[in-house]
Amino acid sequence: MKIKLGLFRLTVSERVTLAGTIVAKMTGNPNFVTPVPALADMTAKMTAALTAYNTAEIKRSDAKGATEDLADAAKALDLVLTQTALYVENISAGNEAKILSAGMSIRDTATPVGPLSAPTDLYAEVGGGDGEIDLNWKPVFGAKSYLIQMTTDPNVPDSWAFKRNSTESFTVILGLTSGTKYWFRVAAMGAAGQGDFSDPAAKYTPIYYILHTLYYKEVFMSLQPNEVTPTKTAGITARNSPARTGRGQTGRIIYAPILYVAFERSQICHYSQMR
Repeated sequence: MKIKLGLFRLTVSERVTLAGTIVAKMTGNPNFVTPVPALADMTAKMTAALTAYNTAEIKRSDAKGATEDLADAAKALDLVLTQTALYVENISAGNEAKILSAGMSIRDTATPVGPLSAPTDLYAEVGGGDGEIDLNWKPVFGAKSYLIQMTTDPNVPDSWAFKRNSTESFTVILGLTSGTKYWFRVAAMGAAGQGDFSDPAAKYTPIYYILHTLYYKEVFMSLQPNEVTPTKTAGITARNSPARTGRGQTGRIIYAPILYVAFERSQICHYSQMR
């Protein structure tokens, strides 16, 4: 049999405990008269490991306490620095020379952003549902929000209308008519007002196109006595066939088109007809 120690699964303290158990069990054991290495050597290594472990635990605890003390001291220093800065700012009335004389720096003067540039790289793509278009564009420096306008085809200046606002450089447009081509443009909004509109982007909204599969099935149509041909009903085109009698009724076998409809997402209509 092979011995299983499983040392890699044990912590240092568990290894020390294991070593102590082995030393106790092998001391005076007639099965192992001259252990190699000697039990005294194992005892010494076990004691050294235990001492190092305890020392590390103490240092670890001290380090945690020291880190907490450092954080508290830094917060206290931040408080007195902030209070002093407020005092200097108040007494100096914002005078730059006086503030600098106190060993403090001054903030950079805010520079107006000015007119906002037009967003670039506006991209429209089909969203995850019917009538959904996702828009995204490159952010504009200084923009606080964006104005999105929309129009349908054809794209003419007077057709543009407000659609929504967005605080991010992307948005989702919902509730559009499937199969319709829409145009979008975006303008940045900031402290200086509205910037120029982006170049427009166009996209057809997703649509489910109908795939028609048509076949004819024999249907027994009841006839009134002396009626030459069966009455046509909505969606059914009768083909002439000999009059038959069945189940106590006079009738005619006709071929009625049975329509099966399947849906698929595509930009092209596919029609298939079987007879």
